[in-house]
Amino acid sequence: MDKNLFEKISKRIESYKSEMVEMQKKLISIKAISPVSGGKGEFAKAKYLEPIIKNIFTEIEEYHCPRNDAEGGIRPNYIAKLKGKDSSRTMWVMAHMDIVPEGDIKLWNTDPFVATIKDGKIYGRGSEDNHQAIVSGIFVAKAFKEENVIPPINIGFLLVSDEENGSQYGVEHILKKNKNIFSKNDMVVAPDSGDSKGETIEIAEKSTIWLKVTSKGVQAHGSKPQKGVNAHRVGAHFIVKMGDFYKKYDHQNPLFEPSYSTF
Repeated sequence: MDKNLFEKISKRIESYKSEMVEMQKKLISIKAISPVSGGKGEFAKAKYLEPIIKNIFTEIEEYHCPRNDAEGGIRPNYIAKLKGKDSSRTMWVMAHMDIVPEGDIKLWNTDPFVATIKDGKIYGRGSEDNHQAIVSGIFVAKAFKEENVIPPINIGFLLVSDEENGSQYGVEHILKKNKNIFSKNDMVVAPDSGDSKGETIEIAEKSTIWLKVTSKGVQAHGSKPQKGVNAHRVGAHFIVKMGDFYKKYDHQNPLFEPSYSTF
């Protein structure tokens, strides 16, 4: 995208400031907590966003995952596109509707589900993770559409569920239904965090390793522990010994912060 077009689109986006704030307020007010964490899921938030994205994007696909434990019986997922000059490539913005629970309400200075604006910042559960990504994905496409500018490549918007609990009913569900959504020349931006100026771009992120270890002991009477084996102590020793792996596994990769493995 050339400099003039960039400035034109940026100026249009800047004009949406009040609209973006209002959308953030609305999103914060709609709880979208996974049923696994005691919530109802993303149905209500999806119903608020659905007409908005259908009014902006030219192509909409729905990949809702059936779930009896969620409101509406689904964990909703949408794939939206605004066609570009080169329709073989897409720049995706990936955003998720679910949030983590608010935790101990006594530790909050404000109501977590009522947006509070202070010193140029918006406070509320999900305001950063991940409502700002939802707002970003929607309004960048809106700017191109209202400027009557066809973007150089497609602008794609992934609006998904279940990111906070592993994405089984979100991105993973979508890929099971359609493995050809992404092409090798696509780009994916996941605005999940960043710096105060919005200039940091991480191009890689560590994944996770899940280990399940069972420690077996030998039962003994509490008065004669020497005749038994305490499984808790075995487990504690194992955890400490895990730290020794860093002496053998010391691979570094500058793409990550920190650069070493954090198992």
